[in-house]
Amino acid sequence: MPYEGNFLGAFLFAFLVVAPTEECAKCLCIRVAYRSPHFNEVMDGIVYGVAAAIGFATVENFFYVFEGGVSTGIARAFLSVPGHAMTGAILGYYMGMKKMNPESKKRFIEVGLAIAILFHGAYDFVLLTQTLLCLLIIPIMICLYFFYRKKVYLALKGSPFRAGRDEDLFRKP
Repeated sequence: MPYEGNFLGAFLFAFLVVAPTEECAKCLCIRVAYRSPHFNEVMDGIVYGVAAAIGFATVENFFYVFEGGVSTGIARAFLSVPGHAMTGAILGYYMGMKKMNPESKKRFIEVGLAIAILFHGAYDFVLLTQTLLCLLIIPIMICLYFFYRKKVYLALKGSPFRAGRDEDLFRKP
């Protein structure tokens, strides 16, 4: 279905179909690792989230490249793969927060899933419109990067296994 000029269709498809489906699939993959005794810090959630996302992106890109050719694969390598990895990391961060704080009433997993869906949906929406809105992909990816970077920083800072390493990384200016 072409979405060029059909903003409502692109919006609904991106935010209600594609993004929730793909992010829930990643969540289910992370959930498998969630039960492991080796999942014992928040950073593990990020690692498992990125692994699930890269696996998903690999399978997805196989089909896109088969249909659209090598140029499609190259374009997706610079936007889609990092986008999947970062949303997977964000989702993994929140799943790690829930795992490390099981008594908390906070809805970590739901929040992480909602954030991942919002970034993923925005990414898909601007590309599906096939208009000048596509230029918004740059600020979306920049915002996604900084959000992802902050979650990695917090996970490393709170890691019980860092034992004082990288103190200058966490020193306040």
